[in-house]
Amino acid sequence: MEVLKGDVLSINNEYRSYQDYKAAVDAELQKTAEGFVKIGFLLKVARDTDILKESGYATVNEFAQAEYNLDKSQVSRFIRINDEYSEGGYSDRLQEKYQGYGYAKLAIMLLLPAVINEELSANYSKTEIQMIKEEVEEERKTSDIEVMLEEKDNRQAEYGVFGKVLHQLCHDKPDLYLKLYEAVNNTVYEGTNRAVINKLVEALAPAGEAIHIVRIPGEGRKMLSIKGVEVNPTVIDVRSNQKENCSWDTLINEMEVLSGAPEDTDAKENWKRLYGEKFPVKEEPKKTDAGTVQKKEDKKKPSKVSKAKVKENNENKSIRDVKREEPESGEKRSSDNESNGSRSANEPPASGQSGHDNVPIGNTEEHGSGTNAEEEQLPGQMQIEKDFPQYCPEEEKDKVAPVQPEMPSDTVNTNADEVSRNIRFMSGQVAEAVEKRRYGIAKKFLKRMLELLEKLDDEEADNE
Repeated sequence: MEVLKGDVLSINNEYRSYQDYKAAVDAELQKTAEGFVKIGFLLKVARDTDILKESGYATVNEFAQAEYNLDKSQVSRFIRINDEYSEGGYSDRLQEKYQGYGYAKLAIMLLLPAVINEELSANYSKTEIQMIKEEVEEERKTSDIEVMLEEKDNRQAEYGVFGKVLHQLCHDKPDLYLKLYEAVNNTVYEGTNRAVINKLVEALAPAGEAIHIVRIPGEGRKMLSIKGVEVNPTVIDVRSNQKENCSWDTLINEMEVLSGAPEDTDAKENWKRLYGEKFPVKEEPKKTDAGTVQKKEDKKKPSKVSKAKVKENNENKSIRDVKREEPESGEKRSSDNESNGSRSANEPPASGQSGHDNVPIGNTEEHGSGTNAEEEQLPGQMQIEKDFPQYCPEEEKDKVAPVQPEMPSDTVNTNADEVSRNIRFMSGQVAEAVEKRRYGIAKKFLKRMLELLEKLDDEEADNE
């Protein structure tokens, strides 16, 4: 490669190695971070004092837009950076603990809860911090009620928070289980647990620090933070931002429970008994025509962040992903029958609608039973198509018509007996929705039930 020369591009002499070049980039990024903190401070001065009195600008946003083309959101971002990272939350100096991070990392950390940022250090790369942010955002997509409806792993019921995290982590990472098993069972005891702790840190955090993220059904994501031998591990609940500290001795005890009885010496057999699954077998390296094994050259250091392993058909579906199943081709009537209003002998009468158009989710009858239209309807009873059109196939939305009378929530008769009948009906709908794993619909019914109860409670209070 041709080396650029000249007065302007004299880089060959200035940066003699990659290390010199990288140090220069890091230094500039650090200056940028400090500069952004100072900009945030100066904007605060314009916001909180009368410094702009002689300028003709009424607000800091007006000033920043006119003079520097900074819009309102950018001004707010600079100020938030100063709030979070400056000394005392109101100065032009970057806090000492954030020295060395650089603006790129701090910009991502600004979007993370403070309890998580406390576990990070400048040794984490931008990519690793971004991975943590993605996990936090993914968990936020799931509502609290959807988490409550998830089926819990009964095997974890007997464990404390650290035991649950280890149980899930060792399931998701069987090879890590083997290392942790080796650490607690085959390390020579020398009067203290120091040797065992060293082995555990070596397995959990080869780089000296690490964050392992797992997702526990019914509870959500948890982060296990390891920051070396001298600092006790911590677990952060991503949903509540609560942190729990754990001694290394406690972690060792939890791992011993997962390791099985003392006489059990085969780690893989213990894993199989613990989870009731076959221990995963790694794929053999491919061989070339010459019979030599192709080795994957991966010189990258292991990441300090491991993301949660979530099943493809995860029960924790966001409401926006819950859709009604498309009808099978055999259930669709011909266009002739639609235009003539005629039906075959096997089709139920439904006022010109398809046989499955107006069946509530809680109904367990076959579509051809013909009983749905004859059932007594409850005031305020919900319909899939009218109350939850987002779950209907696109082509059906324009042609559905309600058969059951609908009572708007603000005019529902809040007579106690009437509410009781509605609650019983919707309870069945919730149970059926959960059984079919349509958690978004279950959530809608639960919300309606609460609205009815609140109306009843308000009326009772007014009558007292």
